[in-house]
Amino acid sequence: MTIMKNRRFFKLLYFDGFAGSGEIIKVYDDPMKGTYDVDITIGAAKRIIEIEEPRAFDEYYFVEKKPKNYKQLEVSTKKLFPQKKIFTIRKYFLVFQEMRSKNIFTEGLIHYFLIFRV
Repeated sequence: MTIMKNRRFFKLLYFDGFAGSGEIIKVYDDPMKGTYDVDITIGAAKRIIEIEEPRAFDEYYFVEKKPKNYKQLEVSTKKLFPQKKIFTIRKYFLVFQEMRSKNIFTEGLIHYFLIFRV
């Protein structure tokens, strides 16, 4: 976030409404040729978390309603990046409940800059 790198008084939050599993796995199987190949692509959630320069986000909110993807998202985000403030949530209304519980909208002089990917 180049535009925010010198604005430390802003807290940067990233919100992804359709986070997925954190990676995209494609399997190519051709029984006729006897070949089998796996292609793994890093998903948006992991790419965003890995951004450090010019400034990393302060908190990350990832929503994924599919149970299988949600479990994988937990592994590919929270467990790989324990030093980051990452929240994985299965229902949209819980995102705002989580934010409200931390007084995100009423913390006085702290300003928030939210990036949404939906």
